[in-house]
Amino acid sequence: MTLSEWVTRDQNLSFSRGTIAHARRWRHLCALTRGMIESETDVQVLDRALDYIKQKRPPRGLRGGHPTTNFTVWITNHLRALETDNIPAGENWLKMKGEQK
Repeated sequence: MTLSEWVTRDQNLSFSRGTIAHARRWRHLCALTRGMIESETDVQVLDRALDYIKQKRPPRGLRGGHPTTNFTVWITNHLRALETDNIPAGENWLKMKGEQK
């Protein structure tokens, strides 16, 4: 499953109510993997996933050990990495490496 498919499946689960639906949403949240995040290159999909995860995280003080904490860090770091991949090589890079990225 890709991150895009994961986000789309979440949109379908969001309309469900009740205890069983809550368990399904929890399993869906826990099905997210770091590999799914790191293989995604579409910034819009990453932003949508980050918005979803931020809605599902517990209040401050209760976030330690909750899976949304790691997911938030992974997505944010991956977004920053995608942004820096588009920065042209500067003088320091060229002096150290002698070539373009």
